[in-house]
Amino acid sequence: MKIIQKEYYQKNRKEILIYKKKIRESNPKLLNERSRKWRENNLEYVRRRDRELIKTERGKANHQRSCIKRRTKIKEIINTLTFKEWLDILKKYHFKCAYCGKEFDLFTIPERDHIIPISKGGNNIKENIIPACRNCNARKSNKIININQEEKEWGIKKVKVYINE
Repeated sequence: MKIIQKEYYQKNRKEILIYKKKIRESNPKLLNERSRKWRENNLEYVRRRDRELIKTERGKANHQRSCIKRRTKIKEIINTLTFKEWLDILKKYHFKCAYCGKEFDLFTIPERDHIIPISKGGNNIKENIIPACRNCNARKSNKIININQEEKEWGIKKVKVYINE
């Protein structure tokens, strides 16, 4: 049976690819949902595959393109955050991570976390920046946070707890 399928595919490859493309174009939401569910169910495999991909030339090129894409996006946003404003933000949060409360030191360096991520239209201004440790910033990813909301699905505590008001 496999041999017959393989022969059929080889003979009709162009038509099959055109048919599959039409299906993808006509049902993008359905396919995105299926893809998302598959990734959730095979998370360990996906992570292992991604770790292996980044070691290849293709993976390195993809990573470089994504970095360039982010830098280009940064150039197009409002970028008024100064070093003094960043220090003021750190003082406001008592030099602690806004999410977990971990104190910054030589080993835990603060990162600028955007409340509304740059990828979702956020700007690099003091009202949109909070300090975060590397772990919390990576866990948040590009989600938009609601400062007044208690706990998010990814397990980060209420941000307002660490603000000196």
